[in-house]
Amino acid sequence: MGPDGLTQDAVNFPELAAGEAHARVPNGIGDFVAQGPTHGVNNAHLGIDHNSESGQFSILPSPIRAGEPFRVDFATAWQLALYDLSGKCMQTCTSSEQTILAPEAAGVYVIHWDATTTSGTTRLIVVE
Repeated sequence: MGPDGLTQDAVNFPELAAGEAHARVPNGIGDFVAQGPTHGVNNAHLGIDHNSESGQFSILPSPIRAGEPFRVDFATAWQLALYDLSGKCMQTCTSSEQTILAPEAAGVYVIHWDATTTSGTTRLIVVE
């Protein structure tokens, strides 16, 4: 309450499903959304983000919780493969599928993508 007795700021928390968090995305300035928890990192959309200007991809958040779904939203057609560190392909998907589940086991994984104009590799850290 302000000195004038009026409410200055308030947050109404909606009912959330198990494993969901109420967060401002981007962190502290965006709209409130229901999303998976982002422990130890800033609130961000869960997924892989492509900056078409630089061609860079980033995974948000990383680390991610085991089994947590994340989205892939590229403007172009793409293919993605998830590998463990021994090189075993754990999962593949294409632009027709937009949600990927993080592996159930904690560890470091490698994601390789091929899109219309670029390709690359990045790591995914999965925590319990």
